[in-house]
Amino acid sequence: MPKIEKNSGALYCMGFWPIENNRKRNAEHYTRLLPETMKLLRGKRLHLFYDGNDVGETFAAEAERNGIEVSKAKISISDLPTFDAVLPIISTCERLVSEGKHHDDTPAREKMSMHLKRDYLLSGAEAFRSMVTIWTSKIPLLAELSRSAPAGVNSVAWVDASIAKFKGSRTNWNFMNQTLPNDRVAHYASPMFFHGAPLPLNASFLSASIDLWPTVNARFLEELVDRAGDGYVHDEETIMSGVVAKYPELFQTLGRPVRGIRRLPLKISSLVQ
Repeated sequence: MPKIEKNSGALYCMGFWPIENNRKRNAEHYTRLLPETMKLLRGKRLHLFYDGNDVGETFAAEAERNGIEVSKAKISISDLPTFDAVLPIISTCERLVSEGKHHDDTPAREKMSMHLKRDYLLSGAEAFRSMVTIWTSKIPLLAELSRSAPAGVNSVAWVDASIAKFKGSRTNWNFMNQTLPNDRVAHYASPMFFHGAPLPLNASFLSASIDLWPTVNARFLEELVDRAGDGYVHDEETIMSGVVAKYPELFQTLGRPVRGIRRLPLKISSLVQ
């Protein structure tokens, strides 16, 4: 039985980079949910990675309204750790479109379909590269933060700015009320599919000890190199699924979604005519 801690000595991490023409989520989605997300972190410590005009000030002001001790690091998307590593994923999209695969009738909640038809075709290659870079940089940023964590910090957790959307939609939705393992990555389950099977992990919340993150990051980056050009349109969750499969002892699910994970995926003919 793993040892557990209840959010003691935790440093929470968040990132926000506005992306022009992002058809997955617009900026309003995040700003609408941010106040509720910050309420969950009331009285805790938060480190923000960001870029864009007024982003740091807006997020810091919301944090301070909730008694959160906030630190900030401004970094452009092009300077994020995986900016070049995701290029094979973009090349895969280009090839699949040239072959007409974007017209295939695939499950709506299959990651491949969602990313190719909405995030790549509707948002554009440049915007999608930015999205995948942000998603896949979460783990490296957590490892970096763990190496330089202030005294007294023993765990680091990623929290999406929009994580308040979980409220009422899954079991154990409030991660602040959970006891987290100190020798595993704590995460939620996903209602999405990867090669027709439910993904084992949702990356909206990821927590682990500062000692574990560098190890997980090394394995994640190895998996990213191995899988980025394998013909699937990947994100951080599909890449991480390979790490979960190889090292299941390093991961612990906090709860299952109330809806979706056992339901057969809906069909869509195409998001692009």
